[in-house]
Amino acid sequence: MRIALCQINPTVADLDGNVERILSWARCAAADGTDLAVFPELCVTGYPPLDLLDSPGFIADVQAALDRLADDLPPDLGVIVGAPVPNTDHTGKRLYNAALLFDGGAIVAQVNKTLLPTYDVFDEYRYFEPAPQRRVVTWRGHRLGLHICEDMWNNEEHADYHLYDENPIDELAQQGAELFVNISASPFSMTKQGTRRQILADACREHGLPFVFVNQVGANTELIFDGDSRVLDASGTPLLTLPSFEEGYGVWEWTSAAENGTTPPRQNGYTAEPPHAEASIADLHDALVLGIRDYFEKTPVFAKTLIGLSGGIDSAVTCALAANALGPERVVGITMPSAYSSTGSVSDSQALADALGIEFHAVSIRPAVDAFGTMLRDVFAGTEENVAEENVQARSRGLTLMAVSNKFNYLLLTTGNKSEMAVGYATLYGDMSGGLAVRSGATPTSARARRRGARDKLGAGTV
Repeated sequence: MRIALCQINPTVADLDGNVERILSWARCAAADGTDLAVFPELCVTGYPPLDLLDSPGFIADVQAALDRLADDLPPDLGVIVGAPVPNTDHTGKRLYNAALLFDGGAIVAQVNKTLLPTYDVFDEYRYFEPAPQRRVVTWRGHRLGLHICEDMWNNEEHADYHLYDENPIDELAQQGAELFVNISASPFSMTKQGTRRQILADACREHGLPFVFVNQVGANTELIFDGDSRVLDASGTPLLTLPSFEEGYGVWEWTSAAENGTTPPRQNGYTAEPPHAEASIADLHDALVLGIRDYFEKTPVFAKTLIGLSGGIDSAVTCALAANALGPERVVGITMPSAYSSTGSVSDSQALADALGIEFHAVSIRPAVDAFGTMLRDVFAGTEENVAEENVQARSRGLTLMAVSNKFNYLLLTTGNKSEMAVGYATLYGDMSGGLAVRSGATPTSARARRRGARDKLGAGTV
């Protein structure tokens, strides 16, 4: 059986656009002679749809989108997509987070998600009913261990703590699955990829089964999804990997153990694995660039992006990321000198703008700072000058940037980082102003924190 991995970048609530994307990749898979095309978790709605799931009108539109897929998907191609579907029972939450298998113009199988993460950035139990049981899907003579994202994470045998009683991976293997298939919307963090890859490999080695893993890519709201979809053989060795931080497509030719007359190898216990490797700085760069680009393009109202340049490293890194994400022609930098500014603040900002090729302006805010000084003279009488006067400068910068943002419809990027905000070294209504804080969550999580109960699933990018 030929299986296509379709690692797509859906947009939350863009049902028409997401359906078009699914259809386009499915037609590509059909043209390549594949039997089955696999798409990510909740790809019809985009992940996470959040309170849209509470809207009956939105759920009706989801059903219309599924009807269109049934009508328009290639008739000879099996297609697995993720979507919210109604719970027809009279008890429990109103929806399931489902994997749907289309074939011949109809949904021929539905698998509901069992393990619903409700921690960190996840709140799935608020919306979805957990599947009451796990079952293998038999399709075209093959037994597929189809499951959804978190359903594979409770098989992390090396973890000190498990959140759930059920282990869907073990149950599907015990039911005679020939192949694990997981559809995911698994966000990126600096420590996530290594953990996830080991969980996949461990499941393969434990049960002697190959594994198809298809993950969403792209940014929605504050989350960045890295993709990194892959196929592993029964020994846990990667056979096919798709790129991280971009859409990807690949085809794998699968011959089941039953077809080739072999018994799948099984491993008793687990071999020692090296520590989970953190992502590289290049990965973090690509994640943040993707986060900026998708926020800008999936919120298609901004003409350009705007950054206040101080001559320091924070604004320089943010500006360089924006230029990489959007192109220098869509980035505007403004330096705003005043009484507390050094000469280098202006000259370094100009040098950065010249090096990146972005639009650049110098706007003196000294008149505004002086005006505030005059306004506050009587109130501040008899006091020593301190950080309060310096913060008037920072807040004048914030006011200036927001005025330019409003006037020209520019997306203002906040330049602060997680560390300085954590210790209070940031000015409210000043350098914290902006619509997107690119680097606010970019501090790597420690190895100790990674194992604190639940797995580390924090998005590492935009807030």
